[in-house]
Amino acid sequence: MVFHRPFWFRIFRVGIESMKGPGIIICSRDRASQLAKCLARIPNDSFESHDVELILVDSASSDGTAEIMKNHAAKAMYPVECLTASKAGLGLARNLGISAATRELLVFTDDDCYLSDDYVAQLLRHFDKERYQFCGGRILLWDETDAMVSVNYHNEFFLIPAGSFLAAGVIQGANMVIHRDVIEKVGGFNPRLGAGTRLRCEDIELLGRASMNGFTGAHLPQLVVYHHHRRKPGPEIAQLREQNDIARGGYYACMSDQGFLDYWLWGMKQSLTTEPGFGQNRYQVLLDELRGAQIYFEMKAKGEI
Repeated sequence: MVFHRPFWFRIFRVGIESMKGPGIIICSRDRASQLAKCLARIPNDSFESHDVELILVDSASSDGTAEIMKNHAAKAMYPVECLTASKAGLGLARNLGISAATRELLVFTDDDCYLSDDYVAQLLRHFDKERYQFCGGRILLWDETDAMVSVNYHNEFFLIPAGSFLAAGVIQGANMVIHRDVIEKVGGFNPRLGAGTRLRCEDIELLGRASMNGFTGAHLPQLVVYHHHRRKPGPEIAQLREQNDIARGGYYACMSDQGFLDYWLWGMKQSLTTEPGFGQNRYQVLLDELRGAQIYFEMKAKGEI
């Protein structure tokens, strides 16, 4: 299942190769105060010196998100474009960001994340298109009293061979880089997936699709993002883990439904052989993943996906 771009998605590529900085895409929905903190911590000097293009997408918010984006754009000394999605859904919003971006390298992060000061410099120094075409990096806690979730502390480089199983979480949308060649071949994000929909797996689904279509991935520990999610150990974390398990099952079902039938078997093996955290029972994890698969096929039956 390839998600083809509509006519407005086609980008004129004249002069793109000469642009040295990446396009950085941040989407936000109804979290104006958190977005303001994210934008306040952008390394502006680095963005300006490396000719970064910033794309801000308001995912159909009802608060002051759009105004905060416009205020940042008015003050920035580098290109900033502000867009508004017609409805909620992170996959849809990220596609809108891609449609406006003009750079070869596309960086995705979240409104509760802060890029390290040298993020862009490290990306331009280390990204190697000939070896890999998409990558992730480290995601560290901004506040060390927050629960150890939605992070990635792995500090060694590794490749993800084309055609291999891409486990959920190995690359996360909070710190994700995709070369435009990937988008040109496999299409953008599934617009029916992501935060604001029933299944929050738009990031890994796109990368899984890319891998199965011949693209190689990597983990670059030099790319550091700080995650300020504010969740403390307790019931909220249990709920988040359940949501992640459901999304994971939806991802495996979506990949299998596209013809990559081994994905479901690989995913179930991963769940049954990996010790879950936060006191979870691995069989409960498996049941939640089956719920995610059920949700995916319910959405498909209703024409929602």
